[in-house]
Amino acid sequence: MDISCIPLEVGMDIGFEHYPQEVRLKAYGIGGEIDYLLRECQIKIDDHSLKIPVAWIQKDETELIIGRSVVFDNFHITFKQRERNIEFCWVGDTGS
Repeated sequence: MDISCIPLEVGMDIGFEHYPQEVRLKAYGIGGEIDYLLRECQIKIDDHSLKIPVAWIQKDETELIIGRSVVFDNFHITFKQRERNIEFCWVGDTGS
């Protein structure tokens, strides 16, 4: 999945709601299948706000995951394992 993922409780904390008419979507991976609802979420990284697609996972046994869609298009991202740090360098809105 190329979009960001958030667990059930986090989605509820930020105001997501599951409407009765909504059909849960399914994603498949190494751990099997998981139900999710597709949402959009406004995030802010440094001084940059982005609207990103989010898979709102319908259980809490998942980690917050930054998906490639939108975020990776607008930032060069460096993972510094030893320092347990992630650096985001803005490259969006370049006019190209």
